[in-house]
Amino acid sequence: MMRPVHSRFLPALLLTTLVAGVHLPAQAELFGLFGDSANKPAWKEGDVPTPPAFSLDRLIEVETSAASSLRSGIDPSTISIGADGVVRYVAVARNDTATNISYEGIRCNAAEHRVYARYYEGEGWKPADGEWHALVSNRAAPHARALARGGICVGAAPNTSPAQIARDLRNPPLYQTP
Repeated sequence: MMRPVHSRFLPALLLTTLVAGVHLPAQAELFGLFGDSANKPAWKEGDVPTPPAFSLDRLIEVETSAASSLRSGIDPSTISIGADGVVRYVAVARNDTATNISYEGIRCNAAEHRVYARYYEGEGWKPADGEWHALVSNRAAPHARALARGGICVGAAPNTSPAQIARDLRNPPLYQTP
């Protein structure tokens, strides 16, 4: 009788796991040895806070394209990291004739971006489309990719704190998130 390929490597995997001090269930799930990842609860976004107050005077600018006249940035005082893993912030994109302000979120572990609301002078915040879009899609704003790479995300996780995100956006780290 032929055994599945993974069962031949189980003793070596267990020994490696013990020596490395890695949590066995995580390794087992990674290699598909036990259980079914379909039984995991789906990610659920937490309650989205109302857009915070912002200032155009303290923006941290991020470069999106040298060929574009559009300047983008975020107000560091608006950065938050939710219990659901979403980094939320107020983003500003402007050129010589227009200023667009939006309340947005980035899910680092899914490489997704979402616009919650847009700010209109004299009217305040108005809800936006509310859909998540892949950061690499044409539906995601270029500034969102630049923000994710520049300090909001560290790999597939949110950076450690809003203060660290602001520091990294001002002085981008050597590592880059894809």
